[in-house]
Amino acid sequence: MEPKKAAVWLDLESCRVPDSVDPRCVRPMIESALKKSHDFEDVTIFAMGNIMRVPPLHVKAMDSSGIIVKHTHFGASKFHFEFLWWETENPPPAAVMFITKNDDPFFLDRFSDWIFEEGGKYTVLPAYPCSEFCWNNLLKVPLKGSAEKHYKRWKSENHLFPDAIGHHIQGVTVHEGQWDSHGSIKIWNYTLDGKPEVFKERRENDDENMAVTLRGLEGHVMELYKIYDVTFQFIQKSPDDIVCKITLVWEKRTDDSPEPNEYMKLSKKIAADMDNHVLNA
Repeated sequence: MEPKKAAVWLDLESCRVPDSVDPRCVRPMIESALKKSHDFEDVTIFAMGNIMRVPPLHVKAMDSSGIIVKHTHFGASKFHFEFLWWETENPPPAAVMFITKNDDPFFLDRFSDWIFEEGGKYTVLPAYPCSEFCWNNLLKVPLKGSAEKHYKRWKSENHLFPDAIGHHIQGVTVHEGQWDSHGSIKIWNYTLDGKPEVFKERRENDDENMAVTLRGLEGHVMELYKIYDVTFQFIQKSPDDIVCKITLVWEKRTDDSPEPNEYMKLSKKIAADMDNHVLNA
């Protein structure tokens, strides 16, 4: 029987929420990851760790989003006792997931075996080391004019970017497909912190929601991240005002890979600096 209920334990100490991520987005991010392969009706998320080491605003934001935040000095080792409490009220079928860097043999082997065998054969979902968890960030950039015109510029007129914002973008070429075709592959030459970089991406166009997604394939940024997807969505708020919602999804290639703060800043600058060009077109 397919489980309809799931519980997730997030280790706040070994898997801290990146500073560039809005803590209010943690719950929807985890739920989104679960729904890729399961259709759960009930998801409970616990965040555990020494909350004295976590920014108070992060704790408050996660708590307000529906995450159950619990203070403990024992990190992921405390998951075992919390599971014992949880399973008394949640018998199988149910699923469990752990997001942690804990490499203690008890946690990885004996605890997992206990859940599988003695605990009543719960479904154990893939445990995420946080270096492999896909964080995302979201920014909203206020713009002027027509959302339709901005979307058109991003969907099918990327060749105009170098002339409009040459201080950011020096070149855009189509490697495969057409300028406006879904699934086309484009190569961007741009500048980040004064250094030239290259980004090869596959395009996804969503006409209904006026959103374009650039899925990273190759280039400098892909040396740091296994996944790097950025979406620009244009939303008309009033006849003269729109919002560009920028969503960045990434997965670090190694623990040493930095958070993509500078790339997020660049995305925001590109969207903002294109505003006047679109208005005057």
